[in-house]
Amino acid sequence: MTRQFKPGQKWNAMLKPRLLALALFAAVGLPAWFVTGQQQADGPGKPLVALTNQWRKDIHKLQDREARRRAISGFYALSGEMSHLVRSLETGLRDQDGEIRFWAAKGLVQVGPSAHSAAPLLIEVLQKDKNPEVRREAAVALGNIFWDGSSPSYAKEGIPALIKAMRHDKDALVRRTACARFRVIGPLGKDAAPHLLKIVEDTADDEMKELALISLGEVTCPACDKIVPDLLRLYEQGDKQSASVKGTVLAVLGKIGARPEKVIPLLIDALTDEKKIDFRIGAAVGVKHLGAHAKDAVPALIAALDVSMIKDPGRAHATRNFVLGAFAKIGPAAKKALPAIRLIAETDRRNRSAAQRAIKAIQKK
Repeated sequence: MTRQFKPGQKWNAMLKPRLLALALFAAVGLPAWFVTGQQQADGPGKPLVALTNQWRKDIHKLQDREARRRAISGFYALSGEMSHLVRSLETGLRDQDGEIRFWAAKGLVQVGPSAHSAAPLLIEVLQKDKNPEVRREAAVALGNIFWDGSSPSYAKEGIPALIKAMRHDKDALVRRTACARFRVIGPLGKDAAPHLLKIVEDTADDEMKELALISLGEVTCPACDKIVPDLLRLYEQGDKQSASVKGTVLAVLGKIGARPEKVIPLLIDALTDEKKIDFRIGAAVGVKHLGAHAKDAVPALIAALDVSMIKDPGRAHATRNFVLGAFAKIGPAAKKALPAIRLIAETDRRNRSAAQRAIKAIQKK
């Protein structure tokens, strides 16, 4: 039976050599002195870290050409070990001991998209490993493999595996971790959108809801138009939904871009209604995504530049910043806003750069 463990607990003496072997893969091919003598007595991991840290310093020594050469030669040697690293960590993922599997998965987390060949095994681990700590790290590793749309050829199996873990894993932390990974995956994870929306609607886990909201904002794209009716229904539920939910829904509706005849009036209403000031940022983001298609929102955006009613200075700054960003995306169609934006550029030091960018975009021919 596989032993449960807590990451960070004292390693068993019999397991330590195998764990350190995973950490030391990069030492292959380095000079003999690197893993011998006193350095080895200090622990196998220490010389590797010390050496690479030294290389990081040496690479910037402009007056020492030899030091820079040694550093870049060392990093070049390590770069050639990447495929060996991934294969070694895959071996660790198959180990009978959960602690070994945990650190192997954690190693793949740090490799990121370059660990794509390990995706099939990570999927298997995420679905079948008995240790929730290992499953959690497998979810993080998969998310990093798909980082910002990377490794799309593995997404056909990987994205559904993360969705399944997010919805049905027995461990709450695994579910939350899988949910959070879609934040870094982006539109490659668009198939998760309806599931994330369902979590936002139904879960009693406030942390899970917050994670789902963030991830929903990242995975949605024009291909997610099928969820627009559900988003509109969710937004129109009155006080049943929080300001963060409503703000995210407005931003997502703009990002998808469907049903503009329905969505743009909602955005305008949120930008002008004092009772909806708490999700005005979401409305500005929605307009920003629609760009020139939302030119009818320009008068509402001009009004939203007045943030005097927002008591929190940080939120007031952010609201104005996002409104200016919306003007920049609308471009020349927002020329009526130029006097108000120029005033912001002159009087609001924190938003001066955003105002100048908006002016430049509007005046672009």
